[in-house]
Amino acid sequence: EVMKQLLKDPEANKELLAPHKVDTSDYEKKVQEEMAAQQTEKQEPQKQENMEQRKEQQQDKSEQMQGKRGYQPIDESKINWQELEDRWGVKRDNLEKSGDLTKMLNYGKSDLVKVKPTFGGESFELDARLSFKKDGEGNISLVPHFIRKEQKLDEYKEHKFSDNDRKNLRETGNLGRVVDIVDRETGEIIPSYISIDRKTNEITDIPASRVRIPERIGKTEITTQERDMLRAGLPVRDKLIERNDGRKFVTTLQVNVEQRGVEFVPGTGKVAPYRTDAGSQRRHIEKSGARRGKCRTDQEGATPQHVDERGRQHPPHQQMERRELHRQAESRLRGG
Repeated sequence: EVMKQLLKDPEANKELLAPHKVDTSDYEKKVQEEMAAQQTEKQEPQKQENMEQRKEQQQDKSEQMQGKRGYQPIDESKINWQELEDRWGVKRDNLEKSGDLTKMLNYGKSDLVKVKPTFGGESFELDARLSFKKDGEGNISLVPHFIRKEQKLDEYKEHKFSDNDRKNLRETGNLGRVVDIVDRETGEIIPSYISIDRKTNEITDIPASRVRIPERIGKTEITTQERDMLRAGLPVRDKLIERNDGRKFVTTLQVNVEQRGVEFVPGTGKVAPYRTDAGSQRRHIEKSGARRGKCRTDQEGATPQHVDERGRQHPPHQQMERRELHRQAESRLRGG
């Protein structure tokens, strides 16, 4: 009863209540530990789920990296051929027969083909090169590259061409250097090569990281200096190339976007000069439409070979025999 009275005003009677105070710190500590354990139990499934999600993301990243390291062509099963035929008049069988399908499935372009797009209910027939484009979700769409009447060489993807750039593009079809192109979607700056599609006049590009510079073409070694030049986009002029079959020719090498690598620049190839053991150069002087009596000079000091009306060659002793036969035949005719 006394305790009840004291508890009515604990502040005023705290000195009297002090000896009777109960230490609850151990109890409070125990309660806190139990509450912490319960909270941990609640968080554990969420933690496990987050760990599994991170693991899956890492797995996906790993698979993506493997996909980048290992080349994979476009999955044809994801192409809606009926839609392409209805929209563009493009048939799978025709692309397969021409060999264009293989190029397109390997991220290249077809040759020029006829497409029949329909606009406003009206059908048109146009020449275009075709390629496939894959979006971020793996969907495949057809991209037509129509022929352009003229090359527009002022600017490409915000890169302005210099006078020398335009000169190079017109003469070789390749820019001749590596330039930085900004990806419009990601804002990433990508060192790239630029070329002109010689069949459509379309300007195209490819990231430099996707181009491999070979150490050898056929039986011909590409030197370190030449590889550095090619990597920079520069041309390697008058390079003697020997194919695996032994044929030799001289040409200009340069990186080209469509080839996704090094090309023989069109119009620069010529037959390699042939040298004899003595070191003298053999020259062939041939003109089309060989007429009767015309000779071909082989190498210096060689006996001229007679070429008849059928283009056949005859050594000097056969020439004399043929002239004698002609003379005898004419004599008999006159005598008859």
